[in-house]
Amino acid sequence: KDAGTATALGAWQKIFPSKIRNITCEVVRHGVGVALRLTWMSSWNRAYVAGEVWYEVWIQEEGTEAYDAYKLQATEYTFPDNIRVGRSYVVWVRSVIGNLEG
Repeated sequence: KDAGTATALGAWQKIFPSKIRNITCEVVRHGVGVALRLTWMSSWNRAYVAGEVWYEVWIQEEGTEAYDAYKLQATEYTFPDNIRVGRSYVVWVRSVIGNLEG
């Protein structure tokens, strides 16, 4: 193998996924209760980062220490667990490709 190619490839593999874009959040009816519907766009540099992409989502009711964490491959999902009417939630979404977090 060409050492220059291996070095360049090694540096290429260290590109981290950028921030998630255009996160939207809405409360929707779900059965007899409500759920939180999230959508987002993948990192702008997704095409340049090799590997399978996952999204980590954390949902925390404002004013509490407890949170729910999810690992997904989709860029939209309806979260029915522990969502209550009249409450506010803090949401974090990040992409993970291999062991690289964005």
